[in-house]
Amino acid sequence: MATTLGQNIKKLREESNISQRKLAQVIGVDNSNIARWESESHKPNAESLYKLAQFFDVSIEYLMGVAPYG
Repeated sequence: MATTLGQNIKKLREESNISQRKLAQVIGVDNSNIARWESESHKPNAESLYKLAQFFDVSIEYLMGVAPYG
């Protein structure tokens, strides 16, 4: 079963033991954005998606749920 973008963000955030607020500060967005992304009510823009991938050291394709970890 493929995972969604929101599921992957939440999984990586929890595995990194980082709060939504701290992740938001690190990538430069409002902390409510992280909750919206994880709940799939909104999607991150391209810049935020890139920053998330960099922070978690994964590919954008992995975040999007279309490629294996890496």
